[in-house]
Amino acid sequence: MSGDEFEGNVGSGAKPFGFEPIQGSNGGNTIIKDIGPYGNNVLLWKVNGDSGFSINKISVNKAKIYRFSVWLRKDQSDGDSSFEIDNRVICPNANFQSLEKDKWYLFVSYIYSSVESISSESGIYDPESGLKIEGISCNSLTHINVRNNYYLSYKVSFSGGDNDVQYYYAPRADLVDGNEPSIGDLLNPYK
Repeated sequence: MSGDEFEGNVGSGAKPFGFEPIQGSNGGNTIIKDIGPYGNNVLLWKVNGDSGFSINKISVNKAKIYRFSVWLRKDQSDGDSSFEIDNRVICPNANFQSLEKDKWYLFVSYIYSSVESISSESGIYDPESGLKIEGISCNSLTHINVRNNYYLSYKVSFSGGDNDVQYYYAPRADLVDGNEPSIGDLLNPYK
């Protein structure tokens, strides 16, 4: 499932298809048109104050691997952020403070079928270098750790003052079966 398709109109209260605003009010969640991570004009989810989004009820097969990703840009913000799957923090708040402001980053995490299948691709990626940022980690989960047997919740949230702003683009959940785009493709789909 990808959140790069939007329903509703540009403005307050609009939302990406299949996603719901969380925390705060709809006024803290706005769809705007602006420059995205690939340098083109796209629809972005702008959040301020205590806002964010979630998707629930992604049906999963516990024998399979899933990848979750979202683009994030912080502007003039020292607020905390979290990236959660099944109410477990994947990318802890403190790590976000060292990210450069006004720059896009790709956040990636996985849910694996077993501990043996865990790789090291979870993390925060810099699109300019294409590399994972050193010293910042995002955790991975196994289906054993996931509380809900049939559904996952996927949440990105932000806690800051009313003048603190973050932008999100293209939240997605991919089944890892060889047909999903590579991380390189997500970082640069036009190469």
